[in-house]
Amino acid sequence: EKYLEQINSLSFDELKKLYLNVLTNKGFNEKGGAGLGFIEMLRKSKNRLQYKFIPFNNEFNYFFFQIQLKLFAETKFTELSISQSVELNQISRELNALLILKSQITQNSTISLVEIVTHNIHNYNFPLQKKLFSILIELLQDISTNGCKNNLDNEAIFILGKVHNNFYILVGYAINNKILENKLRFINKYKDLDKKQLAEIYLKKLAEDNESDFELRLLKILSLGKNYEYLTTYINENTYFFSQKIEIEYKVKNEQSS
Repeated sequence: EKYLEQINSLSFDELKKLYLNVLTNKGFNEKGGAGLGFIEMLRKSKNRLQYKFIPFNNEFNYFFFQIQLKLFAETKFTELSISQSVELNQISRELNALLILKSQITQNSTISLVEIVTHNIHNYNFPLQKKLFSILIELLQDISTNGCKNNLDNEAIFILGKVHNNFYILVGYAINNKILENKLRFINKYKDLDKKQLAEIYLKKLAEDNESDFELRLLKILSLGKNYEYLTTYINENTYFFSQKIEIEYKVKNEQSS
């Protein structure tokens, strides 16, 4: 905390001198680079580092650390309070979330998101991974195909987390109300069927030429997961925010083998 206070108080010329001094005097050891990373982040961001320590117990603290970067040089800088990050962390822990993302979902970003999820669940058995990936791909394809494309309305919310003995995926995105009406028709038609019925209908629909993309995706999601839920939130006369949550049962590898 004292070190962060110190470097935050320095001018950018003083920071440059400190940076060169650390490099020249080789202030590195087995524990790290003598705070070089903090200096470099401060220099590159051209904004003061924000941080907060919150007691966890007698031995540990939560360390919150925030850096803000401008998207464009000419943009006026508006500082965001680190208290928002603290609040987001609290929400994340309440949700038992492994990953929270707010982003535009495209075909290209889907690949990156799948790679991030892979990293978070690599300790779990292959059947679980395969099932989770299948559901994930179907949900992301749906967003990239049917989400609103105007302005930032196509930024989706994505959460990967755990509840009880299940993983869960929650996605939410803005959608045209006409498209939503069609989706809800299929959801109400299939959501209460058992997995055997869903699998039979899915195979039958695959052979048809007039099947709906969402209908096939929904059948696959429902047949692989459990406890499907959805929520619609009114935005305006043409648009709703459509949220879906699905759970996937899991076992840790060593639990599976025992």
